[in-house]
This record gives sequence, structure tokens and C-alpha cells, in this order.
Amino acid sequence: MKQESKVKNLLIGFALGIGLAVCMGQAVAPREGTYQISSGGADSVFILDTRSGQIWQRTDSDITDFGTPNKPKSEEKNVIKTQ
Repeated sequence: MKQESKVKNLLIGFALGIGLAVCMGQAVAPREGTYQISSGGADSVFILDTRSGQIWQRTDSDITDFGTPNKPKSEEKNVIKTQ
């Protein structure tokens, strides 16, 4: 009887451990490869968030937000502070 109880507890513990490991593996998303960078010429760079589809264009003085494929937009922000 004691031997059956030990085996049963061992199997339950093993199943819970495997289940927990699977759940934790699903919850942690890898950050590697999230952003892609491409040159837009001599004076600009395009940045793409591969998870959301968000696209930005960065120049020396401006950042243009082109939005996502589902919500396109074109907002330009000046990044050089004027006094």
C-alpha cells in the first residue's frame, strides 16, 4: 500500500512539474528578432516591429510613425529641441 502511494505521488508530482514547465514556456515570449532595421538611403532608417507591424522612419531630425497595417497613419515628430 505504501509503495503504491509513493508511485502515485511521484507520478502526480512529475505531471505537475511538466505542466508547470509547459505553462511557463508559453508565457515567456522571446525578444530576439523583434525589430528589423533597414536603410532608407543616406539620411534615413526604417524600423519595423515584426510582432505588431508598426513602422517608423528615422532621419536626423524627425521620426515618422507610419502605424500598422490595420491602423495606418503618418505622424511626424521633430526630435531636435528648439529653444
